[in-house]
Amino acid sequence: MSENTLWRFVPAEADAFHAEQDELHEAEQARQARLAEIEQCRKIVEQKQCAVVGGKMMDMTTASAIVQVFDAINPNNQRIMTNYASIDEVAIKAWKLIDKVRR
Repeated sequence: MSENTLWRFVPAEADAFHAEQDELHEAEQARQARLAEIEQCRKIVEQKQCAVVGGKMMDMTTASAIVQVFDAINPNNQRIMTNYASIDEVAIKAWKLIDKVRR
């Protein structure tokens, strides 16, 4: 195999590698954003207030539900919870889990 033939395959593999790395970086940034929003929810509960979280107004009851569920689940499920697309999805899942516990 000549040197030119080998070289043709490397850029495609490099592009795929960089695309995968970019995707992982974006996922980690989104996860960090969810963690920051959950911390904002903790502040809402501590201050007994409401505030804007993730571009939406968050009341104390919803913030409390999110924090209680997040603290109650195991670390693997916490990681799954922080991978949701928005704090709205986190709130919906938290209320669903609370509803299941109440039944």
